Amino acid sequence: MKFAVIGTFWLCENMIKALLATDGAEYYAQYSRNLKKAEEFSKTFGKVKLFDDLEALAKDTEVDAVYIASPNALHYEQAKLMLKNGKHVLVEKPATTTPQ
Repeated sequence: MKFAVIGTFWLCENMIKALLATDGAEYYAQYSRNLKKAEEFSKTFGKVKLFDDLEALAKDTEVDAVYIASPNALHYEQAKLMLKNGKHVLVEKPATTTPQ
């Protein structure tokens, strides 16, 4: 299963290490609003596909699942976009910031 990661802080590093240690899981892609930041963050884990466009990430047919660890206020819209495009989604808490 090919995973993309949205987010570039220390918790994402833990997720990537878990992916790398799991049979059948692959750290495939990294998203950041800043492509240079995505490249800098991901380089210690090997070469991955880089994105700074969420729509392009959502439409990438190679991505099976997305781990979302962006700022909390972005979780819902990002998860919704990924789900609409057939991706499995893991959301770092919380999934939404309000009950609505």
